Amino acid sequence: MDRNLDAIYFRIRRDEKFKPICFSDMTEKEQDEVLERQSDRNLKIMCKTLALTIKLIGEKFDLRGKGEEVDD
Repeated sequence: MDRNLDAIYFRIRRDEKFKPICFSDMTEKEQDEVLERQSDRNLKIMCKTLALTIKLIGEKFDLRGKGEEVDD
């Protein structure tokens, strides 16, 4: 299922066609292939984008990591 959560898209060949696929929706093999072609600068941008995406999802659904104390 494509969820399009991280907003980091690459053109990936699937079913004999090139399609824009969100990084988090790629297979592990596709991710490895994409990461091999990225510069250090692009990898840093991706990491920051993924971190922001996780933060926004956590805020929207009031999620916390396992073992985190809640101050209520």
